[in-house]
Amino acid sequence: WFIVWCQCIARMDGTDGPVVIAIVDDGVDVSTRHIREHLAVNPFEISGNGIDDDHNGLVDDVSGYDFRDQDPVPRPWNASGDPSHGTMMATVALNAAYPTDPPSNEGCGRNVIAILPLRVANERGVDPDATAEAIHYAASRGRRIVINLSMGTIRASIPEQVTKSITSEHDVLFIVAAGNQGKNISQMSASLCRIPAPNVVCVAAVDKSDQLAGFPKASNYGPLVHLAAVGVDVPTTGSDKKIHLETGTSLAAA
Repeated sequence: WFIVWCQCIARMDGTDGPVVIAIVDDGVDVSTRHIREHLAVNPFEISGNGIDDDHNGLVDDVSGYDFRDQDPVPRPWNASGDPSHGTMMATVALNAAYPTDPPSNEGCGRNVIAILPLRVANERGVDPDATAEAIHYAASRGRRIVINLSMGTIRASIPEQVTKSITSEHDVLFIVAAGNQGKNISQMSASLCRIPAPNVVCVAAVDKSDQLAGFPKASNYGPLVHLAAVGVDVPTTGSDKKIHLETGTSLAAA
């Protein structure tokens, strides 16, 4: 389904550029070839010259940005794990669009999606101000933008600045993880799936038999969920170049 959707977007837009998937997360490790070869590139910024070439207020934002620490390199914090959460999201999104590596010329072809790493979290959790900044930045990067928010819940209540940033960006698609508490989202005040915007898609996790993911990472559910995708034992590659099997609605959203 995702492959067909990508093709439709490209045809409607009339250009050959990729769909940009902004990974708003704890950073992305770009040391793996698969991610490195599919990074979104800002053509108006010169790498490493210490100058804000495109006058957007950010210096050297060539392939993403660290809004948590205001740094042009959105790499994960060392203790984020292997792979980091953001790295997993990027890997799963790429694997969905490019089921072969190197990608074949069939289906979506070679120029379907590009990953835009935007770091907003560290070991202490998600920074709401950084998240709002990252959302506005991603939305400014073109017409075909998908923002992955595999966060589920980030506070006891949804931060006002996050809600405002999402509801103000009408021309991007937000993919939001349903969360892993095994609850009906309608009864949860903090779920990002509750943000009232028509371009927010809430994704639950199922296994390969289409059964809702259970303990220990039980998928949330309910009428606010729009889609379900496989989120149980999803293969992803870490910095150690080994395949890890991971579970959760974050994987389903990616």
